Amino acid sequence: EFRTVTLHYGAPSSPLQCSLTPASLSSPPQYNALTCVWGHEATRSQITLNSHLFSVTANLVSALHRIRSDTEDRVLWIDALAINQCDIAERNHRVARMRDIYAAAELVLAWLG
Repeated sequence: EFRTVTLHYGAPSSPLQCSLTPASLSSPPQYNALTCVWGHEATRSQITLNSHLFSVTANLVSALHRIRSDTEDRVLWIDALAINQCDIAERNHRVARMRDIYAAAELVLAWLG
């Protein structure tokens, strides 16, 4: 099991809205994986994730703005959002499965900033 992130469509200047959805590697949905340099942790911004404000790096916000469509939602896997970074056991389990998650993606996007 893993989580996908739906990046909801919007105008370039509108706030970022995302939602998490459980998925299975045995029957994965179509998704793209996004990997990005986390950037300076002190430079943070907020997005809406599952209707709650969620703090992320400014570099991730830049990547999401760049790849967001203005007409349709985009299904992604993003480690910073799909893995609970505060839960060490979950993080260790998910990191061990990252190879499979990247391999199942239709496309892997790398954002360097």
